[in-house]
Amino acid sequence: MLFRSGTGQNSSPAINSHAYSVRSALQVNYFGLCRAQIDAFLADSAIQSQQIIIDNSQALFEPPQKCAATLYSPRKFLGLSDGGFLYSHDQLEQPDGYYESEQWLTHLLLRSAGKVQQGYQYFLDAENALNDFYPKRMSLISRRLLQSYDLDEVKQRRVDNFSRYRQAFDGINLFNGRLQP
Repeated sequence: MLFRSGTGQNSSPAINSHAYSVRSALQVNYFGLCRAQIDAFLADSAIQSQQIIIDNSQALFEPPQKCAATLYSPRKFLGLSDGGFLYSHDQLEQPDGYYESEQWLTHLLLRSAGKVQQGYQYFLDAENALNDFYPKRMSLISRRLLQSYDLDEVKQRRVDNFSRYRQAFDGINLFNGRLQP
């Protein structure tokens, strides 16, 4: 049985892990705002840490956790056509091949040229190409692009934008989550 938790700002598992045979638990860190809940879950859960997977796909700058795996999706933050990160304390076998993303870069190039609408169908095609395939290593193109980013600058820009929107919508936003350093 797999259960997922982390659906609210003060979320805790919606299931009593003592009452079920749990093989794995997926804890989602929404936008990096759920670190305290994840830390509490890891500390207090009856589920062994080797059975817990942390999904940081929306929280690129959160540190990996001591658990079975921590997942990241830099594609959601950077102009990459493919790839993700999986951190684990276990020794995992690397996939043999690299993802060949050359044919799926058109939407990124059009976006860079300011032609977002013209690239939308190419974006949808690229997203569909990522569904249902055997795991491969990040493409060489995405690796190269990733190396070109100043991740500290990207992180600071995201924090600044979050703060700006937080301040602008503070009076009407019911969510009171705060970014943690």
